[in-house]
Amino acid sequence: YRSAISDVIGGSIARIYLQEIFGTVFLSSIVQVGHLKANRSLADHFQALIRTQDTLTIPPEEIVRIQQIMEAAEIHTLDPDFARAAGDLIIETRSAGDSIGAAVEVIGLNVPPLIGDPLYQSLKLRLMGILGGMHAVQAVEIGAGADVAARRGSENNDPIRATGYRSNSHGGLIGGITTGMPVVCRVSFKPTSTINLPQQSVRKNLEEIDFQLEKGRHDPCVGVRAGVTLESRMAIEVMNAVLMHQAGRVDSQQFRLF
Repeated sequence: YRSAISDVIGGSIARIYLQEIFGTVFLSSIVQVGHLKANRSLADHFQALIRTQDTLTIPPEEIVRIQQIMEAAEIHTLDPDFARAAGDLIIETRSAGDSIGAAVEVIGLNVPPLIGDPLYQSLKLRLMGILGGMHAVQAVEIGAGADVAARRGSENNDPIRATGYRSNSHGGLIGGITTGMPVVCRVSFKPTSTINLPQQSVRKNLEEIDFQLEKGRHDPCVGVRAGVTLESRMAIEVMNAVLMHQAGRVDSQQFRLF
């Protein structure tokens, strides 16, 4: 993840800009480690909050409260009980010389609506590409993700009222354009390939061997460290979509010399 430092630097600039202009904030929460799954998610929490108010805007004080809960947990997650169990599982996995996979939820709050593009600059496409392009990522889901395959339209369609959408199966994006609801992604990471257990491999001459690492420092669960990079990459793409949206609004008055 040394290669991710440029993402975090660029993402920091995008986050400052978006928060100052729109109040946009990006958060992430670890929601799965191995077979363990969190019982609380950011998407569910903020969707329930939106249902109780007449606006899609999430209050800053609530965002700060949620950030404090996650920072106090053993690993960065909204579910403290899951954090303790997942922490123990990671330690157990490291002691066994093995590694384990993880999933991270990343969410954009107070994202401006109507940014993105329905086709080649679709924000959904760009987010799935930029998040899925990270090392060790094997899957990216938007909104309800893979669960929609088992639903009927009557179950999955998000109702709309005068104040906006009342649920968020679409994950804040419809047709590649933001709806004002939280932008929700779930990113799954494979177990780290470098483990201390013997693994079947071959030499340069294709001689079959049982290879075993002799030394080195290798994270047993790389996914739990990925949150800040996911947030940064999402921030960069959202800011890019904002700038592209504004660039499409040509005003002849801005092209006058005198």
